[in-house]
Amino acid sequence: MPRAVANARLLMLSVILIIVFTACSAEGNQSAPVLQRQDEVIVHGTVTNTDNKPVEKAEVYISDADYRPLSRTSTDRLGNYQVSLTAGNHYHLYTGVLSQLNKYNFAYVPQTRGITPKVGADNRTDFKLWPGATVVLYAYDNDGNLIRNKQFREITGANSYATSLNNLPKYNSFEAIHDAISNWQWDQAIPAFVVLPDNLYKFNINWEVPGFGKVILTIDNECRGYGCNEQSDKLDLNFNYEAAKSKLYALKADYAVLKETGYNIPQDITDNITRAQSCLQSAEVFLAKKPSPDMKSAVRELNQCLKVAFWTHEEVSIEQAKYDIERFRKGDARITVVDADGKPMPGCRIAYNQAGSDFLFGANPLGPDGSYNPVYADLMKSAGINYACVTCRWGMLQPVPGVFDWDNIDNFQKLDALMNDKFNLTGTLSLWTFRNQSVGYDFCPVYLDKRDFPQLQDFTYKYIYALAERYKDRIDTWEMNELNLPWANALNLTIDERIALAETFCRAVKDANPGARVLMNSSALPFEYNLSDYYIFDNVPTPYFIDMLKVHKVSFDIIGLEFYYSGVAGENAAPAGLDMALIDDLLNQYGQYNLPIYIEELSAPSKQLPGTAWWHSNWNEDTQAEFLVDFYTIAFSKPMTRAINWSWGVSDRESYMAYGGLIDSDFKPKKAYYALQQLIRSWKSQGTGLTNADGEFDFRGYGGDYVIEYLSTDGKTVKTSLHIYEQKETDIIINMK
Repeated sequence: MPRAVANARLLMLSVILIIVFTACSAEGNQSAPVLQRQDEVIVHGTVTNTDNKPVEKAEVYISDADYRPLSRTSTDRLGNYQVSLTAGNHYHLYTGVLSQLNKYNFAYVPQTRGITPKVGADNRTDFKLWPGATVVLYAYDNDGNLIRNKQFREITGANSYATSLNNLPKYNSFEAIHDAISNWQWDQAIPAFVVLPDNLYKFNINWEVPGFGKVILTIDNECRGYGCNEQSDKLDLNFNYEAAKSKLYALKADYAVLKETGYNIPQDITDNITRAQSCLQSAEVFLAKKPSPDMKSAVRELNQCLKVAFWTHEEVSIEQAKYDIERFRKGDARITVVDADGKPMPGCRIAYNQAGSDFLFGANPLGPDGSYNPVYADLMKSAGINYACVTCRWGMLQPVPGVFDWDNIDNFQKLDALMNDKFNLTGTLSLWTFRNQSVGYDFCPVYLDKRDFPQLQDFTYKYIYALAERYKDRIDTWEMNELNLPWANALNLTIDERIALAETFCRAVKDANPGARVLMNSSALPFEYNLSDYYIFDNVPTPYFIDMLKVHKVSFDIIGLEFYYSGVAGENAAPAGLDMALIDDLLNQYGQYNLPIYIEELSAPSKQLPGTAWWHSNWNEDTQAEFLVDFYTIAFSKPMTRAINWSWGVSDRESYMAYGGLIDSDFKPKKAYYALQQLIRSWKSQGTGLTNADGEFDFRGYGGDYVIEYLSTDGKTVKTSLHIYEQKETDIIINMK
């Protein structure tokens, strides 16, 4: 859901660093705070290190709510600073300390704090800085020219992340450093991560791979990671070379796993790995040239290595998925036909036809603005959709405390029609503490602002209990959404309070309907928001939040994941792009929790917009359809994945992602719609056969309900039913009496 706020924060450093680096070249140009008006107050604090020792001469830079630079100051020998600011306005305070040994290197990991000073209050903001070291990314364009800071950030769209070796966010700050050429000009600085010394990192950058796409590109030193030993150390990396080397290593590792486990590997995969390896070796020759590297030729070979490796890695993921679909999504059935005396009847013709799927294929919403529209619903049913969502807007359902109005669910969303259409239903966004200009107080009513936390828990329990109890015979899954993310925290709750609120939600649901399930939904990409945001904005990456819920014994049942990683989503946010191999890895990572997984929000565009990620080619209807088929194939192959929901927006008229609907603005199905229809049909089983000498007929089919037809002894067609469970055996006996 909305990410515009997050993007603004990611771009914050682009603005702040302008004043940081220009200030470094103009020392002594700061003014002491002087109170000039009654609404001006002193904001002060202390900058210390992790040993609680003061950090002297730490620069503190002040920007306004929109990150426009205002002023700066510095700490004294006791680590204290102060600045005069206007009360009532929101400000961002940033501090970063360069090394005394090398003025281009960072000595501490920079931090940012937000404050809204008030008259008569102690407007104190302290910083505790962790020791820092600098990893510099030297990236080169197709002509072999060094890409400097401004251009690098334009290419990546501020999507640059540092993680641990298992893809979890690790404390860092994405910055830039200077060299003799940049002359303290921010545009000409060199992109760099400031990391913790004596720690191993991998780096994930949204990058354009010619001939493949603009997607997350991971560098990890062949799974060994990168690190600096001491505070203020610096590590220089050739980004292009490290990217190609890391990607090829990841491809070869997954290829080796497939080979060892007996998968049938097409020969072209083996040949392409050899091609990519040859390109990397050629690049190494150009990089080793004396007296200076032939960077243009090296980049050409490295780009070719990346292109071949990305395409081949996706092919590996798809081939494995096809094999795993047969393993995990099917079960075995045996039908035994006997006569009136219980003797087997060979040669009986049996026909089986799958009538319903256990797997949930969803689309949401089924009408404009979250309503129910029979045109949408009929189209989706024709595509094979069997899952839908009922949006639960707290502010509408309980407009004032203690007073409920169920009209939005019962009549606007037409719950009875959804039931008649036989959709499996989830109560989505049942708890979502989010507000913005478009939704207002629909999900997070204004009367919650005046409550202390115990009162908020009480309000939440009573609302959720009433919701789950009223609809317990029709809706058995209820969603709490994005409790770990900062933009969905309109009530400014701490992370401990949000965990406690999740427990209240689960308890209310289970008390109202013991058979109901709770779905915890949030963003899929663990490193989408740097871990530095956790300390600043109380933001917790989704895997960490799942771990916290488990530690606190919060009884949720399903992991919900959002995949908005292409095009333009929400309020002009342009997220990083993902390739299928990374999507494969993410689903494997969440699968380790051994909980059902719902892909609760997923979309991809049918039109390319400027400056956005792309995959295989510019986005169009063909690319959207291809993406859908590959994504669904990989997700469907995972045994813990139980639902895939194309959401938010069935039609381009209301899709959260621009041009992300399955049907266009004129309600005409796109190619993606027909691709989904064909895919779902291919994942249903049907066939005929004859019983063997023992009166048995065996078949293997996808999980779900089946209609079985056979001829009785008097020649009449008789129907019966059976249910196939995935990875299990089902036996039935037909007695020909």
